[in-house]
Amino acid sequence: MDSDGRSLVGTNHGEWKENWFVIGYHDESGDPIFIDINKKSFSVYTAEHGIGEWNPKAISSSFIGFIKISKYLAELSKRTEDTLTNRNSQLSIVDKIILLIKILYYTKRINIPFWFGYFLK
Repeated sequence: MDSDGRSLVGTNHGEWKENWFVIGYHDESGDPIFIDINKKSFSVYTAEHGIGEWNPKAISSSFIGFIKISKYLAELSKRTEDTLTNRNSQLSIVDKIILLIKILYYTKRINIPFWFGYFLK
């Protein structure tokens, strides 16, 4: 729904599809993260909001892969929480390599720039 209560769902190019189900959003940009329930593996996508049309970009080939990466990120965050003292702190190179390997494996190498941009800074 838009701010006036009109449905954004449609069948034309750039319209939100009825089979897209939002599972979250990116904290910084507000862009939705969603699955396509018509895909057997529930592929995971994101799309920039506020540009007048939806152009989905796959970020994981499956919902299960997305969950496994998210779970690892949560564990990594807990493990490194005590050692990271400020927002500018970064993961160690070893942590980044392990994370990259997991991302490559679980996403089937889909949209690696998405993951670099958001999680491997």
